[in-house]
Amino acid sequence: MPPQLINLFKNFFFLFILIEVATLTNLTTTKRRKGGYEALWNLNKMAECKLGYSALAYNDYGCWCGVGGVGEPMDKIDSCCMTHDKCYDLAVDKGICFDVEFEYIDDYGWECKNKGINCPKTLNGCKEALCFCDKQVVDCWSKYPKPSIKTKCTHGKRIFSNILGIIFDSLNIFINFVSSLPNLVAGLFHRN
Repeated sequence: MPPQLINLFKNFFFLFILIEVATLTNLTTTKRRKGGYEALWNLNKMAECKLGYSALAYNDYGCWCGVGGVGEPMDKIDSCCMTHDKCYDLAVDKGICFDVEFEYIDDYGWECKNKGINCPKTLNGCKEALCFCDKQVVDCWSKYPKPSIKTKCTHGKRIFSNILGIIFDSLNIFINFVSSLPNLVAGLFHRN
């Protein structure tokens, strides 16, 4: 599969999820509600809070930003993403989170104040780990200018891992999203 087609598929998928979540939930508040419908956007909203732009600016950047990761980071931004991936992996390895897919479905509360990200002390377990990992990568990105071009990975294995990662992550996200639909619909009718 050509890299352009892979990128098109990834971008279309993320756009689809963004549109679905945006139409089904209220994403305008800076204090995150507990719920489970907005888990996919915790990292993105943190980036918007601190950086003023979407975390999608880093999707498919280097060897570690986006789905999967392989080899040595291409630069310091890519190193931020590698640290983020390894942070999630550590949470799974320690048994704090069940699997990396929880980054998409396990919502956690956090606050944005004056471009600062706060993970409340009331968080625990997987929610605490995910909030810490996401805050850490956004803080790391904030040390460098927003990338105007996406550095491409020179490791040949990244293409294959991207294809598999896209397939498995897309399937897991879809399954988890579909399984959360009853709660989502119920939440739409029981808002305060």
